[in-house]
Amino acid sequence: NHDVRVQEHHIATMSGHTQEVCGLKWSPDGKMLASGGNDNLVNIWNANGENAHTFTEHQAGVKALAWCPW
Repeated sequence: NHDVRVQEHHIATMSGHTQEVCGLKWSPDGKMLASGGNDNLVNIWNANGENAHTFTEHQAGVKALAWCPW
């Protein structure tokens, strides 16, 4: 259950950013999670909470994320 209103809703802790996380976006199929942060990184996480890929080319904090539908 991913309902954050539930008292014990902690699912996992993922370590991949060195500064604040500013954006999160689930992939359309719900199998991947993208996180963007003030450290200029975008991390792609798989359903097991493992870092599948890190994009390091951004020149500023990543505040907004979207998945390409094709």
